[in-house]
Amino acid sequence: MIGGLTSLIYEIQMTQMKRWCGILFFIAMVCQQIMGHDHLNAGAVAPEEGSRLVFQNGSSYETNSGYFFHLIPSTTSSFYRGQYFIGAPFTALAATSDLGGPAAGHAALGSYIELEFVSLSGPEGGRFSLWETLSAIDEVVLLSLEAGTTNGSARINLSDSDKSPGSDPWGHIHGRKMVVDKPGLYTIGVRLIDSSSNGAGNQPIHTPSEIYYFHLLTLNSIAGFRLDEENEAIVVGVTPGRTFQLEFTGGIGSGWNAIGEPLSSPENRLIEVMQPKAETNRIYRLRIE
Repeated sequence: MIGGLTSLIYEIQMTQMKRWCGILFFIAMVCQQIMGHDHLNAGAVAPEEGSRLVFQNGSSYETNSGYFFHLIPSTTSSFYRGQYFIGAPFTALAATSDLGGPAAGHAALGSYIELEFVSLSGPEGGRFSLWETLSAIDEVVLLSLEAGTTNGSARINLSDSDKSPGSDPWGHIHGRKMVVDKPGLYTIGVRLIDSSSNGAGNQPIHTPSEIYYFHLLTLNSIAGFRLDEENEAIVVGVTPGRTFQLEFTGGIGSGWNAIGEPLSSPENRLIEVMQPKAETNRIYRLRIE
């Protein structure tokens, strides 16, 4: 959806905006703490056989909403240090009071919800991986995808049960992290699948969901460009608590010029800043206050 100039944008940012890195890191850390409490809740259209699985709150996080999950550099893990991460937000809703339910929109008893990772777009050569912490000194890769994947089939379980008839489809598994190895904007495509055999004829109870697409953006907050014949849109990743002013210069020593008004948002949001197509080369940056 966003063109292939992302890598160039990040190279420009790294060379022209080093003095902003501390501010950006602080913002990302605040965002990481906030995002740790956001969850994508898997359930079903109805808790009955033949109904489709859904993310009940998926519309608030899908790409069409403009939302993005904000990944920050890892400085502690010996396994993916120097890469970018965030806690995985995927859960499954409880159907019984024993596990805090019944939650509105839960799947049927006996269903077992898994998440299938179907596709990944992002910076060329970029890789997405999902990790799970087993102990303070042991982490494992559950799955990985390369940018350009369109037919992935790797899955993780969201339900935390023994798959028996009548078991609660609930799951809230801690210690999982989404990790990417290159800076930039990524889009993952995922699908919910019931892998139980507790339906009629020993088949699953629920049918698979549609494919959901979610944006992941690393620390840098200029996400890319969208161009047409007359205009260009600089795509900016705005995070809560600060204002972002997009600026440009024609070259080192030429001074910085504001583009549009300062941007702010109460939540992570990709915003397009439109302007007439530039006739000369420009370098862009975000000034953050």
